[in-house]
Amino acid sequence: MHKIAPKSFIINKPSYENGHSIVRFHYSFDNGLKFCEEIDFQRQISFEDEELETAFNNALHHLAIALGISYYKAYIPNDITLKGFEIDADSLNFFHDMYFHGLGEFAYRNKVSLKNKINFTAQPADKKEIISTEPPQKNAILIGGGKDSVVSVEILKQTKMNNVLFAVNPAKPILECARESGLDLIQIKRRIDPKLFELNEQGVYNGHVPITGMISLIAACASYLYGFDHIILSNERSASQGNTEYEGEIVNHQFSKSFGFEAMIANHMKQHINPSLHYFSLLRPLSELAITRLFTKTDIYDDVFTSCNTAFKIMNRPDQRWCRNCPKCRFVFLALSTAMPLPRLIHIFGGNMFEDETQINGFKALCGIGDHKPWECVGEIEESASAFKHLSSLEEYNNLSVVKALSAALPKDTPNIESFMNIANEHNIPDEYMEALHAYMG
Repeated sequence: MHKIAPKSFIINKPSYENGHSIVRFHYSFDNGLKFCEEIDFQRQISFEDEELETAFNNALHHLAIALGISYYKAYIPNDITLKGFEIDADSLNFFHDMYFHGLGEFAYRNKVSLKNKINFTAQPADKKEIISTEPPQKNAILIGGGKDSVVSVEILKQTKMNNVLFAVNPAKPILECARESGLDLIQIKRRIDPKLFELNEQGVYNGHVPITGMISLIAACASYLYGFDHIILSNERSASQGNTEYEGEIVNHQFSKSFGFEAMIANHMKQHINPSLHYFSLLRPLSELAITRLFTKTDIYDDVFTSCNTAFKIMNRPDQRWCRNCPKCRFVFLALSTAMPLPRLIHIFGGNMFEDETQINGFKALCGIGDHKPWECVGEIEESASAFKHLSSLEEYNNLSVVKALSAALPKDTPNIESFMNIANEHNIPDEYMEALHAYMG
């Protein structure tokens, strides 16, 4: 690790060779450290239309700033300098929020302050005149290998829309879910500079980044190469619920999956990248428990999907689908239990987590009993509590040791599960897609 702490982080202009598929993103600190990240779009970058090439390059500039979060967090200096390209003030305000709130959990867990940091210095620029690509309607469905994205896939498969799947560095569960769906998969390769991992081992700052926001901007760039105009996510309404408070700000592990960020980045894409690009979450008005019910409409993904993060590690990825000992496994096991018989649930997970009493405190944390909401993509506290309340009324589940322990610990005012089955009004779903959601829900 460099002994001289840097005062500035530098984001340089991305580069690529015409006719090739790889874009290189260049970063450095003023203490001499340099990094190069690569995105392989798996498609030749070549434009006959000069305006389209300019628009693509503009999108890359925005992506360069977003990807820079991974490197900036190593030292979190006060200043961030953009070199070799211009960007307007509105865009810098967007990226300030993406850095500040997207690194909220990172700041909390490292006990550092981001206040008065993240000061961008850039060549002054007016808002760029951006063109509308207006490709034929085509949906790029971001698939993550979990229950939520495959629900979106199944909803849109019931329509006559032109659908394709989209993933960055897809792990085995994503590839297998894509195969079961029958849809084509756009695979983008991201190579983070190995020097960053070396620095992490040496003790620089490390932690959670707004990865969904980064992938979304990769998709925005890819839209110029693959011709899609809809970027569709599968974030539910519980993603907007924060975990805790730090320095007067709500810290949300799922910040870049929240509705606030969705609205912010959708507007940013239309205003600063491509007016024809539509960005929204198809499942935004639904709770996790409502999505779970939709998941059970088919069993084709039972043997291939997973929401457990162990299957998606960047380094030393294990060959297992569920670890059965983390907040994600606990929550998905709990949510699915409300919508399917126990034998199917045990088949999916390879064991019964409700018979493992060492999991009781972990399940209590999901319900907000004794601890804050876990640092994971899990449902609302009240949602988990209502799930256990529901299980306590089911003969198949109510005598299992974890269910009995949690049912006894629940607050008396725990809501009924049906209160989580309504469709909320807070979403940005276009009418045609909302009709598809309603049709699938029946």
